[in-house]
Amino acid sequence: MTVDIAKITEFTFISETLEKRKIKRVPVVKEGVLVAIVSRANIIQALISKGEGDLPKVDASNQEIRSKLLQELDQHAWASTATMNVVVNDGVVLFWGFVESDEAKEALKLAAESISGVKSVKNNSGVSAAPPYYI
Repeated sequence: MTVDIAKITEFTFISETLEKRKIKRVPVVKEGVLVAIVSRANIIQALISKGEGDLPKVDASNQEIRSKLLQELDQHAWASTATMNVVVNDGVVLFWGFVESDEAKEALKLAAESISGVKSVKNNSGVSAAPPYYI
C-alpha cells in the first residue's frame, strides 16, 4: 500500500505532478477535503475542447515539414504511419511509436533529414517484436 500519496491543491501544476510521479490520475484536495480526481485524459479533453482561437498557432513551416515527411513515408512499406507519430517543433522532427527493424528506424531519420527546413531529428521509436500489421 502506498504511504506517500500524491495529492494536489487547486494551485498545483497538475501535469508536472502526473509526470514527476509517473501516475495517471491524482486527487485534488482543498482544506483537507477531496474535491476532485484529475486524470491525464481529463487534461487532454480540456485541451481538445478549447476553441481553435485559444490554441497556440503552429508555425506554417513546421506543418509543411510534417506534411512533406508524411508524404515521403507513405511511399514506403517499411514506414507504417499507423504505428508511429511524427511531431515537428521549431524544425526539430520527433518520431514516436514502433517500426519493424533498426534499418527502418535509421531510414526514418534519413527521410526526415532530407527535407528542407529540418534542423535535427530525435527518433524515439522502438523496434516492435511483431510485424506492424499485428500492432
